[in-house]
Amino acid sequence: MSRDFRTICALMVLAICLPLHSFAEIPNGFKLQLNSDGVELYSKSYNSGPSDFVLVVDLEWAQLRSVLGEPGTAGPGTEIGGEAKVTFTKKSLLNHWQTAKAKWPKTVAVINGQFFNNLLDPPTLNYPVKTAGEVVSGKAAATIELVADLRLLQVDNAAGEAQITSFDSATLYDENSGPEMVAGLDVKPKQGELGYAGRTFVGVQSGGKNASDRVLFFVSSYASQTSAASVLSNFGATQQLMMDGKHAQLIVNSTPLIYSTAAIPHAFAIVAEAVEVPGPPINDQDLDGFLSDVNDCNDQDAEIHPDAQEICDGIDNNCNEQMDEGFAVGTECTVGQGTCLGQGTIECVSANASECNAQFAAEPVSELCDFLDNDCDGVVDEDLNLGEYCEKTSGGCVTNGVWACHLESGDVVCTAPEPAAGRELCNGVDDDCDGLVDEGFQVGDACSEGEGACKVEGFLTCDSRGAAYCKAPQPDIQEERCDGLDNDCDGVVDEGFELGNTCEVELESCTVAGVTVCSATGLNMDCKALTNNCDDTTPIIDGGDGTQTGAGSSSGAGSGGRDPTILTLPGDESSGCIAAPRPLKGHALMLIFLTLLLMFRRQGQYS
Repeated sequence: MSRDFRTICALMVLAICLPLHSFAEIPNGFKLQLNSDGVELYSKSYNSGPSDFVLVVDLEWAQLRSVLGEPGTAGPGTEIGGEAKVTFTKKSLLNHWQTAKAKWPKTVAVINGQFFNNLLDPPTLNYPVKTAGEVVSGKAAATIELVADLRLLQVDNAAGEAQITSFDSATLYDENSGPEMVAGLDVKPKQGELGYAGRTFVGVQSGGKNASDRVLFFVSSYASQTSAASVLSNFGATQQLMMDGKHAQLIVNSTPLIYSTAAIPHAFAIVAEAVEVPGPPINDQDLDGFLSDVNDCNDQDAEIHPDAQEICDGIDNNCNEQMDEGFAVGTECTVGQGTCLGQGTIECVSANASECNAQFAAEPVSELCDFLDNDCDGVVDEDLNLGEYCEKTSGGCVTNGVWACHLESGDVVCTAPEPAAGRELCNGVDDDCDGLVDEGFQVGDACSEGEGACKVEGFLTCDSRGAAYCKAPQPDIQEERCDGLDNDCDGVVDEGFELGNTCEVELESCTVAGVTVCSATGLNMDCKALTNNCDDTTPIIDGGDGTQTGAGSSSGAGSGGRDPTILTLPGDESSGCIAAPRPLKGHALMLIFLTLLLMFRRQGQYS
């Protein structure tokens, strides 16, 4: 970059020039604290405050110089290699700052240099220093100890070049081709009285062809060499070396950032050669790398800037004109459900969390059947079997319904109506709800239908009208015959046959009285004589076995199926009529009377 271009940039707005010097992405959580005239200062904060700093010197914009105390006289025994051993007045870093500002008014910062490992050492330089082309050394170059471990930080401010090399006395003393500034550094410096407490590290970043190099100083109160190497690498250092030191020290623009009152004989000064950029000052009071007149909405708080992470604290942390975005703060919300439902809004409870501030409207209770979520679990009337089948019973009566809520009591009730008792019918149902079915109807008991030949056995059962009847097989119905049976099953015996009527029977010598009886075939009637002897008044009684008793009785002329109780009189039965003597004497009247009496008795048996 040419000097003319830098001059032009100086006339522009500061924000336009800044990207020419700063990193596109700041590594390892560091923040840009200062960016002016080829000098960039990055800081990293810890709980106790900033303790790590990286100072970047762009050799196209700034220069690196050595600051020494005033030389003194050699004391006894200081002759080494034929040269007097030179002493220097040790000064505090603040004194070195004042010396640098007086010599180079555009000094931006001073950093501790070599010989800072042991405060008890004499104020001499163990290794040579060359500044502005002049070599200053406490020893002759030919007698420098630990040559193999010695490293030189060589800087050519005019050429914009820097490198870390091994010791070379020719380079050190060459006034024509050698670098204008050399600082001798020990690659294995002593740890100092406080071990690793405080170190300064140096690194070089090659700018490449047609570009200036950059020298980087890492000043830390606590960092180890391993962590420092990582930091410098992330900032682009291709070469690096730990400087000797006990207490790291750094002053920037008169402000001690890491400071100790310990006096040292040597320091580095960073001098801004370029003119100051006109225009408004850099407004970054909180040193967070963001400008208040550009995009930092709070220049008093380093935690508030455009790259900050938004947290839940009621503040616009990332300067986007929104507060607590992503946390829904202020949004209406609810907690609980059912009767416990409470209203509220979302508010911050920590930097990374927000919650609803609503309170439960009521405490959960056991679930009731009332269409409300009483136990506040998000479910209404759960585990109550609502809508499922239920029934009510009374004795043997059952009514159907479903389970439902009783709104007044909150109980679960069955919607089935109460069973109603009625008159018991023969239908297989407990109509009167007494737990008995068809009582009084003797269902299943034995019964019979019909009489005589028509009588059949069955059992009692219910009909379609709710009454009981005898369920029996159909009887064998026949045409009525004259046989003393109800053949046609109509409840009447021998209907259509006029049995027991008086009739006459012609015998050989007389006509005798008789009565009508069933014939042997049962198809018609016969007139049966009351006697078979025209002279005998003794009635004939048919014994049923073919014998007859009485006057003039004879065997072998049975009635053949006639009623054995029929009284017969002697006579000729071959004609079917029992004859009586024509001349009726006085005793015959008695006989007739007896005969009629027997006939009436017979008729009574068929009625």
